[in-house]
Amino acid sequence: MDGYVLKLDANGNKVWGKTFGGNKDDLFYSVEQTKDGGYVFAGWTQSFGAGQTDVYIIKTDAEGNTGPYPK
Repeated sequence: MDGYVLKLDANGNKVWGKTFGGNKDDLFYSVEQTKDGGYVFAGWTQSFGAGQTDVYIIKTDAEGNTGPYPK
């Protein structure tokens, strides 16, 4: 299981979809749009970190891509 994020337009059409995660379970349960038009997704991961279940935070640009970001 991986974290899947999906951006829809005002009509419900898919703009983009991205999958984040590793070889174990990963899940997002919260999203916030940032001032630069990107997004921050928060959840948990069993694929990365110190072991068991760890906090998982991903920052993307407006198209769902991870950094580096232009200033």
